[in-house]
Amino acid sequence: MAFTDRYGLTVTTASPAAFARFQAGMDRLLAYAPGAEYSFAAALAAAEALAVAHAGCVLREIHRIGGSHAHALRLVRRRLARRASPRDRAWLDRATAEAR
Repeated sequence: MAFTDRYGLTVTTASPAAFARFQAGMDRLLAYAPGAEYSFAAALAAAEALAVAHAGCVLREIHRIGGSHAHALRLVRRRLARRASPRDRAWLDRATAEAR
């Protein structure tokens, strides 16, 4: 099932709850509001393989400690090495290569 986020991007998951929790996490992250990590964790509890929620966890951590986008992409890639779909892995491979 595909959902469209507030920015017109497609998020694919079988769980409407996972999508809603992911969207709440992104809203909090982009607003620098507290609680993003809890929303992403709730999204992953509802759909463990939701790649964008894993990415949200890493972005939250990068915001917390500071760091580069290249480093963030490498962390996401490592975290999703086995769980990501072939499409997600291909995107991460391209994004990581371009960020070097």
